[in-house]
Amino acid sequence: MSLTENSLQRIVVSGCSGGGKTTLLNEMAARGYQVFPEAGRRAILEGYSFVAAPEAFLERCCVLAANDYDAVVSDIALFDRSLLEVRVWYARHERREPGQITQALATRRYCQSIFLTPPWPELFQQGKERAHDFQEALAEYHALCEHLPQFGYRLEYIPKVPVKERADWLEDRLRQLK
Repeated sequence: MSLTENSLQRIVVSGCSGGGKTTLLNEMAARGYQVFPEAGRRAILEGYSFVAAPEAFLERCCVLAANDYDAVVSDIALFDRSLLEVRVWYARHERREPGQITQALATRRYCQSIFLTPPWPELFQQGKERAHDFQEALAEYHALCEHLPQFGYRLEYIPKVPVKERADWLEDRLRQLK
């Protein structure tokens, strides 16, 4: 695996909503990794609504995710989702991708391996930050599995094991990528 031009690895953890991404990344942060929280959750806390205005919401996510990408200061940075999810949403819904997203991704490339959390119904919970149901989460997951390889990324599936084991597994994979 080659490093980016500035020798920083930008690792995306994506996958099914409610699959344990945030819990895993909290564990990775506790282990000393630079971790960027999900832009979508932050946009919701800022008052954006995907349901009311999906494109405005995605535009804000794009800005937040691009800023996160540019703020990396460690050798390895982990992202709870990324700019790529915005691109996948437009592809999934057969909508033209706005120039802002195309431009943001033209200058920002993530590690070729994208780590996906699988559907895990026992973990899935709806709430203020997750208004969609599990069926929509599955559809989103399948769209990621379909489109991310089309964008030149390789998918690696995080096992459904307790969080500390997941973190050990991810650390092992990160060592292999160096």
